[in-house]
Amino acid sequence: MTISTSYNPDVEDRILRILLSDERKTKVLKNLKDMLTKINRDQLSSQGRQLITVVERLLDNFYLYENNMDKMLVCIDHTNTLQVERLLSLAPDLTSSELKLCNLVTMNLDNQQIAEVFGIESASVSVKKYRIKKKLGIEKASLFNFLVRQKSIRH
Repeated sequence: MTISTSYNPDVEDRILRILLSDERKTKVLKNLKDMLTKINRDQLSSQGRQLITVVERLLDNFYLYENNMDKMLVCIDHTNTLQVERLLSLAPDLTSSELKLCNLVTMNLDNQQIAEVFGIESASVSVKKYRIKKKLGIEKASLFNFLVRQKSIRH
């Protein structure tokens, strides 16, 4: 994914909080899993053993989910890289900011949501979209439809 030249501290702070909370959550859950493995189950009632088994399964499912999420993000990154290459072959003068906007458009974000990411006004997003369409030679077509078609083309 390309890096925007504009700076939006609110978005950056929000992302940082999410990442930190996920990292803390993962550490806490790993510690819980480690503590569960140290419990002598022979001294527990059958209900206690069942509860520990259920909690261990939940933790295993969490780690499986996290692993699958990582794989999915790699696939998304690969798909975005292919789209960037295709777009640059059609319009080599697209900027990194314009390429980022194209990725956001293919995610079906509206102008207001895109504006929040860039830290600009919604009207500015419309202007950016118009300039991208002009560079791609699709002034009358929908940018979203064009980008989705480009994304689905296999090379």
